[in-house]
Formats: sequence, structure tokens, C-alpha cells
Amino acid sequence: MSAGSDALKFSAEFMYGDFRQLLQKRDQHFDLILASGVLYHMTDPVSLLDDMAHASDSICIWTHYYDADVARTNRNMQQHVDVEPTISEFRGRPVTTHRMNYLGAIENKKFIGGTAPHANWITKESLLAVLQELGMTVIVGLDDQDHPAGPSILLYATRIPNFNEASYLEHNPDVAQAVTNGHFTSGAEHYIRFGRAEGRAPE
Repeated sequence: MSAGSDALKFSAEFMYGDFRQLLQKRDQHFDLILASGVLYHMTDPVSLLDDMAHASDSICIWTHYYDADVARTNRNMQQHVDVEPTISEFRGRPVTTHRMNYLGAIENKKFIGGTAPHANWITKESLLAVLQELGMTVIVGLDDQDHPAGPSILLYATRIPNFNEASYLEHNPDVAQAVTNGHFTSGAEHYIRFGRAEGRAPE
């Protein structure tokens, strides 16, 4: 227990170690996994996403990602990130990543990064596709193309038990109209943001 958890009035156990090994055991389930500044330091970001989705139905992620247009002008990406992609597959879907090399930074005593000399930055399209393939609805909170280290995204991904998109829109015409008008990307997004709290049925 720490002073932080006391101040926030909740019970928590703080552990230090490689959380990937904990997730790979697949013997625990969590209400929420928060991965901030983690994914873009992984050599295998897709496996981490898979392990997190197995351990929790709700994931919040802040991460850098690869964008070809930004890479042409971003100084950090020009220096560290390979232009040539690596194409792999996850459950039949193509996944695109780009190698990010730490170079001499890994020798710096103040280095904060992954455990290998390089990481693999996933594209935003592949990131969203993998989460969707894992059965999650994704809400993007912030997509920052101007971050000095490279584009970054803040998102929330969750599973909605028994949710039926067509039925939800049919029974909630106000939501259907809001989706048509572009206020929400889907009925699922509305349900996560407002509908559940309002007591609307997911189907």
C-alpha cells in the first residue's frame, strides 16, 4: 500500500517487474489495464495487445504509432524509424510495423525505453484493426500528429457484452440520428460514452 492509494481512497497493490510475463501467464483478470508509453517500446506490440485483451475487457492506451506522412518531416522519426515496413498477420488481418532503432540512446544512463536495442512501431490502422479483431470497440480520445517524437494516440478499447449495433440504433432513433450527423462513429461509441449510464439497453 502506498501514500498514493491512501490519498485516492482505494485499495491497491503496487508491484515492480516485467508485466509482460504476468500477462503471458493468462491466469488473472483485471477491471482495466492502462498502458501509457508502453506499446511503442515493444518488439512485438501485437502479442502485448493480445495478452492485454485476454486479461481485461477494458484497455486504455497512449502510444506513439507510425505514420508515413509524418515520418517524412519528423526529425526524430527520420533518425530512428525505418521507412521500410514489416508486414505480419494477426488472425488473417495484415499488420504493418516499422522498426524503431534506439541507436546510441540506449547507452545513456538516463535511457527510458524497451529491453531490446529496437522496438517496432505499429501503424494506427493496424493498431485499430487488431483491437477490433480482439472483439473490442475503440474510442479515440486524442490523435496528436504534432508530437515531437512522432504521432501519438490516446484510446479506450472495451468489450460490450450482448451489444447489438443494429438493434441499439433501431431502439434509439436519437442515437441513430446522432451517428448519421457524425457526432458518434457508431451506436457502440454512444453506449460507452452515455448510453450505459443513461440505462439504455445494449440490444
